[in-house]
Amino acid sequence: MTPLNFRYAVTLGDPNGISAEIILKYAAKNKLQDFILFADKTAIDFWSSFYKIPYSFEVEDIGGNYMPEISKVTAEAGKSAYNALCEGWKYAKNSNIPLVTLPLSKEAVAMTYKNFKGHTETLAHLDRKSDDDISMILGGKRMKVLTLTRHISIKEVSSAITEELIIKQINIINKWFSGWKKVKPEIWIAGLNPHAGENGVIGTEENDIIIPAIKKLQHSGINLKGPFPADTMFVKGLRENVDIMVSCYHDQGLAPLKLIHFDDGVNVTAGLSIIRTSVDHGTAFDIAGKGLASTQSFETAVSWALEMMS
Repeated sequence: MTPLNFRYAVTLGDPNGISAEIILKYAAKNKLQDFILFADKTAIDFWSSFYKIPYSFEVEDIGGNYMPEISKVTAEAGKSAYNALCEGWKYAKNSNIPLVTLPLSKEAVAMTYKNFKGHTETLAHLDRKSDDDISMILGGKRMKVLTLTRHISIKEVSSAITEELIIKQINIINKWFSGWKKVKPEIWIAGLNPHAGENGVIGTEENDIIIPAIKKLQHSGINLKGPFPADTMFVKGLRENVDIMVSCYHDQGLAPLKLIHFDDGVNVTAGLSIIRTSVDHGTAFDIAGKGLASTQSFETAVSWALEMMS
């Protein structure tokens, strides 16, 4: 399609969840329809009729003609979400605009694409980057968290944490934050083990891997501190307005984050050739079709994307 004056692109995600409700509600209270939505138009038309919310924003029909099955996990819905993501990324890249993604179901996508891990990894692949070349940052106004490892099992985390990974990831987020806020961030990193290893008593990853990486990063001029025990780092970091806190694995960082930013959290993929933000919640199949979905996280994701673009 011919690029128009859209400020950002949006991908619908899973058409059986709350994504369509969010975008319809968002558009209804925002007169400026300056985005393009990538989705099966059949699905948007269904939800528009279901909620009795008309829309005037541009829809790039990905051609699957998928008719939503409310709250169900289906391969067809997964295909629709995946195709919207690929087409949305391509358009955002060619048009030099941000991409804002709504939630999809990993289970649904994996029914067709067996190795699918998530938005972040797929975008890295589309951008011809390795998983380690990009960073997943989640946060809101008060707290921002980088997870060193993402969608892997707990038993794999220890072996995945390497000096090289830490150095690469910290450099990515330092560059990302500096470019966005125009200041060098203060970054804290958590230990992998309880009490940050107790100097090797509970685990050796801190002494063998994390501390050497910290020293190298500090020597390069990055304002990095740690490793701190994870059970206290987030509380202290929040009180001291630390810019970014780094967790070793997914739930170590996201559990405290969602206590603070459950409704307005944003997911950012740093290191891509485009700006990508996302809501920090899932498909919420349990409330799909009930009219209960909040637009708050999506609104924040849009504002961050446009701020980073300016």
